Amino acid sequence: MIDLPIGTKFYIGNRLIEVVEDMEKYLCSDCVFRFNIDVPCEMFECYKYVRKDRTDVIFKEVEE
Repeated sequence: MIDLPIGTKFYIGNRLIEVVEDMEKYLCSDCVFRFNIDVPCEMFECYKYVRKDRTDVIFKEVEE
C-alpha cells in the first residue's frame, strides 16, 4: 500500500488529487476514491493506525 505525506499532489488521469488531513475522522464520503472505479482506495494508506505520520487522511480533487 502507498503511504503519501499530507500535501502530496498527484494526477490520476486529468484530475489533480491532494492528500489532506481528514478533519471529520473516517468520512470516506469526502474522498475522491470512494466512487472511483479506475483506482481502488485500498491501494492508499489513509487510516492513522497504518500511516507513518499517524494522521487520518482523505484524497481531494483540487484545482491547479
